[in-house]
Amino acid sequence: MAIEPDLLAAGLFAPVVVWLLWRGQTLSVELLRLRLLVLTRHGNQRWIYSTVSWFGTLLHEISHATVLLLSGHGIREFRAGVETGHVTPATMRKGPLSFLFFLVAALAPLFIPPALVLALLFFFVDETLFQFTSGGPGLQAAWDLLVAFGADFPLRLLRSLANLDLAQPAHIAILAATLLGIPGARPSHVTAKGKKEGDVAVLRARIRENPLPFIAFLILLYAASFLTLLWPAAYWLPLQAVWAIATTGTVLALVGALWWSLAGLDGRVTPWLAWGGFAAFVAVQLGARFVTLPASITLVHINGAALAAWLVVSLGLGAVARRR
Repeated sequence: MAIEPDLLAAGLFAPVVVWLLWRGQTLSVELLRLRLLVLTRHGNQRWIYSTVSWFGTLLHEISHATVLLLSGHGIREFRAGVETGHVTPATMRKGPLSFLFFLVAALAPLFIPPALVLALLFFFVDETLFQFTSGGPGLQAAWDLLVAFGADFPLRLLRSLANLDLAQPAHIAILAATLLGIPGARPSHVTAKGKKEGDVAVLRARIRENPLPFIAFLILLYAASFLTLLWPAAYWLPLQAVWAIATTGTVLALVGALWWSLAGLDGRVTPWLAWGGFAAFVAVQLGARFVTLPASITLVHINGAALAAWLVVSLGLGAVARRR
């Protein structure tokens, strides 16, 4: 029996979407890093950049180390600095499976930091965050599933973030994990003295040295799409989980870029008033806890008002008390 071309094309669909989502996450994290760099322009904010960058680098390297340890490669060296870090495996185990684990370790920062925040949101904020559906075989079914996912999951994720109650320690921890950890949620790719270094360069070099396990993995991933003929959930639910993690990484990076952009506005203000914008944010958060509010006022309104107060006060102070 001949296999329909539509089904053959559908096998490429989900992996290509994963690649595009990871590219979107990488670019979003790059934007976040650019917004963080604004904090280096003024001496009284450089410590903020150093702290956030160090935490992001630390989680980045912990992501590598976690997969290396779990896969049996071990760790010989671990370093995490403000700008750069490094993890060296203790041994390079042989075999196709160990090789693929090493490739996963190189990409680990893409999925471990956002997966951590996603798990915290699920357990402490919104237990209905995951509402995946199982698609069917064929390209049209795959497209319909992506459209439904793209229209639903990002909104539920944003709703969960907007409902963070900053009076609860667990919710503060989620915000801190987002602001401090997501700056490291992308593979490193740097060029030093004309030579490309970092996770991307290592990944490409390993694949060039031993392409067969990687090719075999791609073939198996493609062949798995035929599960949609017999057991669609076994194929689509894991892939939707990967889509969700990548989407979470992108959304969290954009949220972080907004937050640190607001902090960057405070840098334009004369130093002794530079905390005015953030103080307005805190004042709204505290006021909402000590004032009786109408039942119609939700956490979404409180958090939105707090961010708006930060923006208005920072812009106002920047206009009347600009740094000389």
